[in-house]
Amino acid sequence: MQIPSKKNIIIFVAIFIAAFIGYTFFFKGSGVPASLTTEKPLLAQSNVKGKDLLKVLLSLNNIKLDEEVFFSGLFTSLEDFTIALPETGPSGRKNPFAPIGKEGESGPKATPTKVIK
Repeated sequence: MQIPSKKNIIIFVAIFIAAFIGYTFFFKGSGVPASLTTEKPLLAQSNVKGKDLLKVLLSLNNIKLDEEVFFSGLFTSLEDFTIALPETGPSGRKNPFAPIGKEGESGPKATPTKVIK
């Protein structure tokens, strides 16, 4: 068994010290616990994009709609002018995921099973 030379011991100690310093520098952080940091509320921050939109959306919670509007004579006298769209027939393929040229074929057929009672 060989006795480690002083050169090997000094290299090992130097690597250990460099690794320790690297760890404390890169992975330790600022040392202030997260529970002691303070943050402004979301809407109080001046750099928030869409701050005005958030205020408007939050103000919509206070709107109350009177249901009597839907039962008034003016609302019930409104006419429906919708146009019925004609049927255009079949559109697209039966199976859009089937390979091209195999439109008529469907996937594998399931075989019925017998239930034994």
